[in-house]
Amino acid sequence: MNEIIEDVLDAMGLPWKRREGGWVVPVSAQRPREVTLNPSPEGLRVEAELCSWDTLGESERRALSIVMQKASASLRDASCTVEPTRVTVMATLPSREIETGLQSAIGGVLVGCRALAREAIALLAPNIASEVLRFFGADAERKMAPERI
Repeated sequence: MNEIIEDVLDAMGLPWKRREGGWVVPVSAQRPREVTLNPSPEGLRVEAELCSWDTLGESERRALSIVMQKASASLRDASCTVEPTRVTVMATLPSREIETGLQSAIGGVLVGCRALAREAIALLAPNIASEVLRFFGADAERKMAPERI
């Protein structure tokens, strides 16, 4: 498996290093976030952290969840996840698909990074999160829910 992963990274023209049993593709002008590739029980996890925080308000968490869910629907071969202290874009490949699917998985994570890195950080600001919730109707929906019953 190691050789396959390194061959794919080389074929894509990506610089990489070994780190703690996995691989790291460093930040560059074309890659706003570090991409990690780590063996997992399922096979291989390709991941990039879009943003992180110590504490986060409920509005910011809801806005991040809405935007990342909508973005995931548009990403091919990757998805976004809002975790307790960070947002990631990631792809998980079963072992049997590493050779045929790794390039697409890495590409999906890289596209997610380029498209969403600044936006994810912006949503940590309460005023921006509130506007996003208003735009998507999340505030109105929450306020109107009891009246609809």
